[in-house]
Amino acid sequence: MTGKSPNGAAAVTILAAAQAQARAQVTEVVTESIRRRRWLDKLNGYEMRVEATPSTTRQVEALNIGIASPPTSPEALIIGKDVLTGNTVFGDPMELYRRKVVNGINTVILGDVGHGKSSYIKCCHVARPLVLADTYVVVIDQKPGQFDDGQTGGEYTALSSELRDDMGPGFASRVAFRTDGTGSRVNIYDRRLTANPIKHAALVQVVAEHASGGEVRGLPGAALRIANKAVPRIAEVDLRPEGDIRDLVTALRFPAAEDAARLGISLARLRRAGADLAADLERLIEGDLAGIMDGPTSDDVRLDARFTVFDVSDLPENGPALSIAMLIIQDIVRSEIAAAFKRGEKRLTYYNAEEGWTLLDGPPARMQRRNWKYSRGLAMANLAALHHVADVKEGSDGEAVLKEAEFVLIFRQKTLDDAQRCVKYWNLPEGSEQMLMSLPPGHFLYKVGSADPILVEHIRSPWEMMMTNTDSAIDHDKQRSA
Repeated sequence: MTGKSPNGAAAVTILAAAQAQARAQVTEVVTESIRRRRWLDKLNGYEMRVEATPSTTRQVEALNIGIASPPTSPEALIIGKDVLTGNTVFGDPMELYRRKVVNGINTVILGDVGHGKSSYIKCCHVARPLVLADTYVVVIDQKPGQFDDGQTGGEYTALSSELRDDMGPGFASRVAFRTDGTGSRVNIYDRRLTANPIKHAALVQVVAEHASGGEVRGLPGAALRIANKAVPRIAEVDLRPEGDIRDLVTALRFPAAEDAARLGISLARLRRAGADLAADLERLIEGDLAGIMDGPTSDDVRLDARFTVFDVSDLPENGPALSIAMLIIQDIVRSEIAAAFKRGEKRLTYYNAEEGWTLLDGPPARMQRRNWKYSRGLAMANLAALHHVADVKEGSDGEAVLKEAEFVLIFRQKTLDDAQRCVKYWNLPEGSEQMLMSLPPGHFLYKVGSADPILVEHIRSPWEMMMTNTDSAIDHDKQRSA
């Protein structure tokens, strides 16, 4: 962190002025074209009529003047400029969906470290939607930040503090999860998740499979379903309002005799079927993953603020805790948005998962694909950012999530294999591989729906440059952006 910006309080004014100026320039061109009258054309009011000159298509080829029109609708947020034409490029999943330009609102961003991926997300999927578009923003902050003043936490710590100081204490909220048990908790049996038993059972299945490292089918699957239904009864006996994962482990180890009889097997066999799964899940209660999801959900895990950061940067990347916590957080967010809609509160929400490969691999990918399908109905624009396409297995649910995204931003790709897969996935023009491998920092190929891709340079204000440079990996493009 380089220090507090002296003009941080003017961020809204600066961004709004830039947005209005760019939109006015585009609108002026469009308005002038509308004013043109055909009857003046017929009376030579615009051009001198000249005698025709016989020629050939090859001879007049050089007279075909290129005309560059705005590449996107001006009724959206600015994201940069078209490198080929210099035109302003506007991009906003919510607005473009309202205008029927696309059929979905989900975004995938790919690119090597140090080429502006995180910088773009902070500007165009966090700061600008918050201060210009009256939206809510939720971020899963996985990457540890690098600060000069000794602060600890994820890379969004500085931005969250700045917005809270400038916009008011209730504007931004940061919820931190820590492996030492001093942070917040998320409960897989949170009432916001159990309201829909079918969806909750699917979540429990994914959690169990991710914890065990494989599919949970057959008799172990039956033991899991039985134990899941027993959790509320265990909590009720203990006079607790909701169960938690500890109750699930207990139910797996000590099933009821009538459950075994209903399956037509002995009680001992049913216990053996759930024993290994209970041991896998117990890692989320004891040992290196304790204190994250082994109790009631913390009170601060909610969406009262316009900007909510769930800081999971302290959780280990290896093992099930990180992706399980991210899945539970996402389902709680989705549940709160749905509840707000039922109350008549419209919440347009950007949900950003940097280092999104965690959710696009293994069992979590199936749940992630399901969650993305709810995006339009809840006005919840999901974003997943990852370094390489190779982070996602071919033929997997994670690959399907990539292909189904309506907004794709591709920053520099390091290897030919990654570039070739990008061309294949999103039907990019032939020969795009070399271009993707040589993109300079801050430049990306922007593909919206089925439209032709646009080569864009991301433009940042001085305030945005200060806030996004908290990640030293973005230092490569400090002097280029303005």
